[in-house]
Amino acid sequence: MFEVTKIQDSLEKLVGIRQPANPDLTVNVDSDNQLSESGLFLDDIPPFNLEAIYNSQDYVGINSLDQSLDFNTYLRNIKRSSIANVVTQVFDKPSYIDRGLLFVNESPRLNLETFPIDIRYYGYEIEVSNTKNIGFKITRANFQFDFDNSTQFVNVYLFNSNVNTPIAVKPVNLTSNNHWDNLNFTVDSTTNDYKGKYYLLVQIPTPERLQPYKRDFEEGNFMNNVKELEIERVVFKDTLDISNFNSYYDIDTSQNVGINLDITVFNDYTDLIIQNKFLFSKVVQLQTVVTLMMKVATSMRSNRDERQSKELTAMIMTYVNGINANGDFNMKGLNKSIPFEIESLRKEIASIRDGYFGDGVMVDTLS
Repeated sequence: MFEVTKIQDSLEKLVGIRQPANPDLTVNVDSDNQLSESGLFLDDIPPFNLEAIYNSQDYVGINSLDQSLDFNTYLRNIKRSSIANVVTQVFDKPSYIDRGLLFVNESPRLNLETFPIDIRYYGYEIEVSNTKNIGFKITRANFQFDFDNSTQFVNVYLFNSNVNTPIAVKPVNLTSNNHWDNLNFTVDSTTNDYKGKYYLLVQIPTPERLQPYKRDFEEGNFMNNVKELEIERVVFKDTLDISNFNSYYDIDTSQNVGINLDITVFNDYTDLIIQNKFLFSKVVQLQTVVTLMMKVATSMRSNRDERQSKELTAMIMTYVNGINANGDFNMKGLNKSIPFEIESLRKEIASIRDGYFGDGVMVDTLS
């Protein structure tokens, strides 16, 4: 798995677009879109034609200078979509290591845990193993608490032991004593702190009462092991300062803390991709050109001039698919070049993967 947004942010300026020399073209390519960290440009690849792309945009005021910002945003969004397309093709096999609930045996919600009155945070300490580039995601949580009101608002925090402030927070409105809510807290390998300990904590709002139910039926209190993670139940006193988090004040407990987590553990390729982003330059260049020009070929605005539209579409299809106006294959189209580049990129990544995932460890995403 990988964090698409972080990869898009890192790779967005790999390939640039030159400002066309045509003085009649009223749009200006902004500095971000012109920048090419790799030295590759979209306009080096036929049939890229910025004027045709600009003229294919179907909204009022397209010929106004005021639309340059919107057009540059459009170009940027297509580049980002193409980046996501490419990395999804390269890493196209499952990377999951483990997934499941901490507690799978249900227990009747009858008896309550009793904690000292100064305990105001319930949760878990989560420590990632020393295996390289392991990520995990807390997708959802089941909250089993007794409270006095018909609903109860709480904050759910995710802390890292090396960071003073929360790295994630989710407000949750508990509507029952068996409430499920999506959290989608993701920890990836792109920061130096990710190997520290993590703390998933529910804060009890002062002066409200929030008591966890006991898991005292048969094996209801048996907590499953999650591969690559060490997980312990913890509580914190009301002296915890969430703006200056200090994990030394955690208190281990064997009591139920009222939260059942659904956790997915995976091989995380985010850092590998970002640290080797220049390997992706060529295929991102090709994919972006194909995406942009196929949108031109199918746009309503281009089709308003039938003769010019047919000529433009024929040229695009020739370069993209290798098919001429008569339907004959007469050249190697870009759509045939992209799979070749993808396969070459997979081999390049495979040659460096041991440095990220350890000697002798096979990465199931790559063939």
